[in-house]
Parts: sequence; structure tokens; C-alpha cells
Amino acid sequence: MCIGRLNKVFLKTLFVYTCRCLDSSRPETNRPCLLPCKKDCVVTPFSEWTACPTSCLPDNSTAAMQSRYRIIIQMSANGGQECPDTMYEERECDSVRVCPVYRWRMQKWHSCTLVPDSVRRGLSGSGEACGNGLETRGKY
Repeated sequence: MCIGRLNKVFLKTLFVYTCRCLDSSRPETNRPCLLPCKKDCVVTPFSEWTACPTSCLPDNSTAAMQSRYRIIIQMSANGGQECPDTMYEERECDSVRVCPVYRWRMQKWHSCTLVPDSVRRGLSGSGEACGNGLETRGKY
């Protein structure tokens, strides 16, 4: 329906009348719009666990660990499902042995003895019981 108005200024009266409007002036009743789509977070599956050491660990080291991770492919948007909290995991390796520790075992020092004459060549006092000597001890 098309409504027109005629305003008579002098009479201060408003007249309303009905007529047929042109189709070309008809206002649009529909228009395109965009509703944002929800996007859920998309992540890769977890990677394989990293390898545990194959050799032994030093006695004073911390426990051997292995880890795995996943990567975000698409972040969530417009109220979609959020990304998981866990993107990286770590665990202790099973049965990694501690390296054996070997130390020299030393015996007590023997008493000081004079250097043998064959070593002392040219030293004075070869017959004395004093001077340069050696202490020895065994190790195993």
C-alpha cells in the first residue's frame, strides 16, 4: 500500500489518501546478511613419544624423561569448542639403569724408603739412611 500526504498550510489540515505506487519504488523486504559460523579448535594427534636413553645415566642425574606434543591447526572462533589444555606431555622413562661408578681403591702408604742407589747416581751420602726417599702404595 502506498500512502501519500497533502498538507494544506493555510487550513492547517492534513489529508491522507491512498493510491497505487510504482513497483520500481518498492522498498526491499529482504537483504543478505552473514551469520558467523562456529569453528571448533582442530589439533593434530599427539606425536610419538621421544626416545628414552639407551645408555646408562650418571648417578647424580635427574630421571630420564620422554615427551610428546600436538599442534593447533585451527583456533576456535565464534563460540566453537576450545582447544584442549594439554598440548605437551612428559613422563619418566621406564627402567633406565644408573651407570656403575668405578673408583680406585687405594692401600695405605708404605713407610718412606731411600731411593735405590741405581737411581741416586752421583748423589752424596749414598750410605746414609736419610735424604730423598719414596713412599709407595698399591691401587686396585
